[in-house]
Amino acid sequence: MEFFKSNYEELYSPILDYLKTLSANILVLFDSLEIGKSLFELAKERLALDKKGIFYIDGSQKVELRE
Repeated sequence: MEFFKSNYEELYSPILDYLKTLSANILVLFDSLEIGKSLFELAKERLALDKKGIFYIDGSQKVELRE
């Protein structure tokens, strides 16, 4: 996990570059809340929010919100 913390921007850049090219709705799955949250924060900074809404949902949110 320490490797992800210190290199997350370099690791996630190819993913975000690819996501920029897509115009449809996209679901990104992750296996760690820490990874998901850091990817979400970086995506908010790097992707154009005026064109795409970016949402973060994990199991800690109420079922009504997740649905």
